[in-house]
Amino acid sequence: MANADTIPGLMQSINASDILGSLVILIVAVFASRISTYLLIRVSEWRSLNIFRLNRITIKMLIPILKFAIYFAAIYYILASIFNIASSQLIIFSGLFGAGLGFGLQGLFADVVGGMLTIVERPYQIGDKITMGGHYGEVKDIGLRVTRIVTPDDTLVSVPNGSIFQTPLANVNAGN
Repeated sequence: MANADTIPGLMQSINASDILGSLVILIVAVFASRISTYLLIRVSEWRSLNIFRLNRITIKMLIPILKFAIYFAAIYYILASIFNIASSQLIIFSGLFGAGLGFGLQGLFADVVGGMLTIVERPYQIGDKITMGGHYGEVKDIGLRVTRIVTPDDTLVSVPNGSIFQTPLANVNAGN
């Protein structure tokens, strides 16, 4: 007969304290994510950021990256504590999982890399008129995965940022 505070079946080593600890870690990760998002939004509104050549959009583009890092660290800690996996084994598993995920989601990764490239190189800014991925319009939002442009006929088009690797990008006003 199974002990009262263990889950019967394959996972004999998981007990109620492990589950409670995991829930606490997830709750802390959610709060950390929300607090860091709030703080980055507040920091992005500071006028003094121009001294450091940072703008509001650059700061806001860091939000999804920071959220991913927080949740990855929480999941890593939970898996390591529940399954008693050594850090080297977890890193090897993460590498294999990442490779498999990378092959399956390479289009998404191309879009995210294109978004990061857009953050660093700034080939266009919000308000610029661009031709991207066969669409012409004014840039309304630059996200990590897509850039949203409004065409002259008032259509909102989401163009994946990965298209900057395959198609030419034309910026009519080049940020001026």
